[in-house]
Amino acid sequence: MGNNYSKAEKRQIVKDLYKYLHECEEGTDVTSCQLLDAAGYNVDQFSEGDLMDINSELFKSAKANHIILDMSAHDGMVEGLPYNLDFIVRHE
Repeated sequence: MGNNYSKAEKRQIVKDLYKYLHECEEGTDVTSCQLLDAAGYNVDQFSEGDLMDINSELFKSAKANHIILDMSAHDGMVEGLPYNLDFIVRHE
């Protein structure tokens, strides 16, 4: 689960993703990997550790900026890796 990107690089990637997230309409259904793709990143170039870190930081950044990434559809389910699970964008 190694990392290919430095913390600084991942922070910049999260900033890039946040731009796309901020532009999402209320109720948009999307995943972190789909945002990476939309921002022009090749998801295959990221290690699982990088994707986990980016997903976690994206959720923190969204919360700090009053955007809720609603994953309640997955409550109580064992489904897979969080960066591949969809969430609903809700602007506060």
